Amino acid sequence: MAAGGTYFFVSLKSVASEAITVEIADGVVRGALEGQTAVYRGIPYALPPVGKFRWRAPRAPESWGGVLEALDFGPVCPQPVRSSRPIDLPQDEDCLTLNVWAPANHNIPLPVMVWIHGGAFRLGSGSLPFYDGSALAKSGVVVVTFNYRLGKLGFFSHPALSQEHDLNYPEELEGNYGLLDQIAALRWVHKNISKFGGDPNNVTIFGESAGAVSVNYLMTSNLVEGLFNKAISQSGGGFQHARSLRKRDAHGRPSLEEEGSTWAGSIELPEGSGVDELKALPVETIVPQASIKNLGLGPVIDGRLILGDIGQRFERGEALNVPYIVGANNYEASLMKATGMSGDRIYEFFGSDKDRAIELYKSEGIENKEPLLNALYGDATFVAPSKYLADKSSSKNQLTWHYYFSYVPVKLRGKMPGAAHGSEIPFVFGSLSQLKAARLWLQRDDKEMSTVLLSYWSNFAKSGNPNGAGLPTWAPYNAIDRSTILIADEGIRVEKKLFERRLDFHIDRFDNALSPPLLVE
Repeated sequence: MAAGGTYFFVSLKSVASEAITVEIADGVVRGALEGQTAVYRGIPYALPPVGKFRWRAPRAPESWGGVLEALDFGPVCPQPVRSSRPIDLPQDEDCLTLNVWAPANHNIPLPVMVWIHGGAFRLGSGSLPFYDGSALAKSGVVVVTFNYRLGKLGFFSHPALSQEHDLNYPEELEGNYGLLDQIAALRWVHKNISKFGGDPNNVTIFGESAGAVSVNYLMTSNLVEGLFNKAISQSGGGFQHARSLRKRDAHGRPSLEEEGSTWAGSIELPEGSGVDELKALPVETIVPQASIKNLGLGPVIDGRLILGDIGQRFERGEALNVPYIVGANNYEASLMKATGMSGDRIYEFFGSDKDRAIELYKSEGIENKEPLLNALYGDATFVAPSKYLADKSSSKNQLTWHYYFSYVPVKLRGKMPGAAHGSEIPFVFGSLSQLKAARLWLQRDDKEMSTVLLSYWSNFAKSGNPNGAGLPTWAPYNAIDRSTILIADEGIRVEKKLFERRLDFHIDRFDNALSPPLLVE
């Protein structure tokens, strides 16, 4: 932004029939014009976190001098490979890149939506097909997706690393490298997005699952002020109990540093090994291609970036007061199979409240064991926490909207119990056609529902309010009405005090420190 608040843009110059360039602080970037959308893929937002920069806070990228070809996505960060979701791109530790979708023709600064991908903090990337930002960009926003470090490369500590602080780099923090990457990407956006037509003073962060957990942690951090103005948390929980960087927590779980030391011993790294030995380890040793059933990795309380648990920070009014959308889906229990969670294990979490919980759900008409377990798991892990965060944010005079997504595509109804974890994502992005065999099942009703969700999300990015012309009215949440918008097969409606008895059961357990997380990040 120039002095006096006047925006100026480097024009998107055509250098070939489908190629366009833009000049940012680090050099010229060449992207592609795809219809009326300018797309730039694989732009580095930080130095490669390799060699001496492994397990260090991200550094700003160096200028590249010439023209950066931004036509292809960058490599994904190292992670286990799943047969159900193969990765078409190479894996590489040099993975800190981002992607931009921007309307090609505009003359005013546009709202920016920055997507934080999910994947339990050990899977995923910003380049998955259903994160394609083209449809959102057509609605008049600039979309950014990015990669961040995962698994032990993203969340790790060891006594040797704690002695490596660079006193000349005050932002050197330990442990939460994946979250630090997210902040680095937001800083890149703040610095450069005006050159793509985006407004750096109108940025919405949104994410799902681990990406939504990240949104909530960023909202409760003191290190992000000025980097975003609105937030959307899709199935991000809120009852998580984060572990500590250096000491055991109240649940007896080892600290991240203790766990790192134990792991170093398990791979027969000699006792007393230092930084050089750790940084020389092959990536395959650090990120083995193993099962993802143990989801213990994720952000930890370090006293600077993360100061406490999400729910507690919201309860104390220690979250950023920005417009906020939060919600969850009705079949979040789709994660049970992926994480190896058995029904008996779920019952164990409720201890002496098990029979009370079962009777409560049966009184609401959920009597068969499998649907009851599905509802218990989904409510305790995602739905009740989302309502808790809506309660706490709205009580602090924060503009808040709460949703409950249960829509199943027309041709898939009766074949699945409900809207699975993450199933709202392609509706929000308008990317349903990117899903497997979409041409065989995608119906007009599905496309129309996607148009509605995309409109809600993009309207929110533009104004801080999801409502707009032609859309069913979405009432904001407050402590009296506790209004939730239901996005269901039969349509969209607002309901007050959704599932109040059963959700308040879980909220009361959390308030009384009786609710350990069913799903550890």
